[in-house]
Amino acid sequence: MKKTTAIALSAVLAVGLVSCGDSKSKTTFDYIKDKGAVVWDTGYLTVTFEDYDASNPLAPTVKLKAENKSDKHTPLYTNEFYVNDRAMTALAAKGIEAGETAELELSVLNGAAENAGIDEIGQVSFRLMSGDPELLDTDNMYQYSEEIIIKTDKTDWKENQKSPDGELLYDKKGLQISALLDDKNFMNGYTLPVYIKNNREDAVITLSKMRIDGKETDVSDVNVVSVAKGKDAVKFMTVYPAYEDIDEYTQTEVQFTFKLDRTGDLLITDYITIHGLTEKES
Repeated sequence: MKKTTAIALSAVLAVGLVSCGDSKSKTTFDYIKDKGAVVWDTGYLTVTFEDYDASNPLAPTVKLKAENKSDKHTPLYTNEFYVNDRAMTALAAKGIEAGETAELELSVLNGAAENAGIDEIGQVSFRLMSGDPELLDTDNMYQYSEEIIIKTDKTDWKENQKSPDGELLYDKKGLQISALLDDKNFMNGYTLPVYIKNNREDAVITLSKMRIDGKETDVSDVNVVSVAKGKDAVKFMTVYPAYEDIDEYTQTEVQFTFKLDRTGDLLITDYITIHGLTEKES
């Protein structure tokens, strides 16, 4: 258990530092016709598409099955999952024992697509990564799949899709971040959905700091999303409970950190006031 958790955490960090391959490379599958099809084969790990759960059309779930053909424990992960080309939070990790087969389920939080203004889902897509059991504990242990697309029967989604409403927080050099403002309960902890539109370059974006009425509050260390160039993303940023003894506040500010894949530069914004969250709330 500890070993799997440690490897999973290492993999999440590695995704922020390593490009996930050629963004133009992709494989498309029909969610009705192609069940059981191999979506990725590393030589030591064979991953098949088992099912697409469409019972809730705005909370899709993709079920995969992975066969470990090696003689060593092998991890499998994803942290890039897109609905209609918008990144959603669907981090999943599975440790697969030597010679065994395991299931990996990729799910989108209920309500995420609705907060993104999506009426129907035309496709979900994702990338997988794995640790080569022959290269464990080396810098080259990770392998990355091409983009895997599962198409649904909603072929006209681009025409019907709405743009999400929100408050524009950042707009520079092709990178836009908006707050979708669905929950204002800072006193007991909350989530702040943000909509990211990236026409700049592949980037890892983090909500790194937040303060309420000038005082910093804790933010979750999972407030990180990888957004490829030309992709949109909806990410639910988590803030821990702030000040239980305060009944109202007057100003909320956030700070973002960007890591650009091409240059490796780390950019940190100034504090940005969210005007939709500055009125006093009881």
